[in-house]
Amino acid sequence: MKKLTQMQAFNAMSKLFNIYYKQTRSDDLGGILGSMSFVSEKRTADPAMWEIWIESLEKKDLIKHDLLTTLEAFLAVGCFLEEYFGTTDLESPIDFLELNINNAENKKHVDSALWNNWLKCIDEVLSVKDARDYLKLS
Repeated sequence: MKKLTQMQAFNAMSKLFNIYYKQTRSDDLGGILGSMSFVSEKRTADPAMWEIWIESLEKKDLIKHDLLTTLEAFLAVGCFLEEYFGTTDLESPIDFLELNINNAENKKHVDSALWNNWLKCIDEVLSVKDARDYLKLS
């Protein structure tokens, strides 16, 4: 079973957002992606992004976990989206992600393409030695 650090899970989330941004050109996803990138000081461009991620892990009672399962990280992504965007008046890609993550939490059907994209994001992030280099702004 694959396990991710908090940083790797954050980067997998960003990678997932990027996939859906490329498909939809969602302004909301585009805006959040720039804020999630790491700058040279090895912090996110918008420090609030990392704080929201940590709050999301705390809400899912995952903050004390050294490593997260693929499902735990996926559920934390849903919490992150709720913290950042709320739950009403969402663009369709955000709504799609939140709906499917909620389904996963409730042990219901999750869109197979979304889950496969999530697993691909995890594989890509795990292949990088320093997780902070994964999303560095040039």
